[in-house]
Amino acid sequence: MFVVCLFYIFCFIGNAFVGFNRGICKVDVPFKGTTMHVTLRVILSYLLIHQLGLVAVALGCGIGWIFVNIYQIYAYRKLKL
Repeated sequence: MFVVCLFYIFCFIGNAFVGFNRGICKVDVPFKGTTMHVTLRVILSYLLIHQLGLVAVALGCGIGWIFVNIYQIYAYRKLKL
């Protein structure tokens, strides 16, 4: 729980981007971000589970959130509002 709580700020920031993108009818951005997050989380969890145990799942989830936020910031800056 301690490990995943360190990354929850990225989850909240990502949810703000999801709401923004849905509001301007750009639902492809949250869809791609969610797909990227789930894929990255599963791969990292699978690769790290033997060394770290359950902590690997928390790290995979947190790293996934970070990468989704990077993608969503990129997509936001590309809009040029």
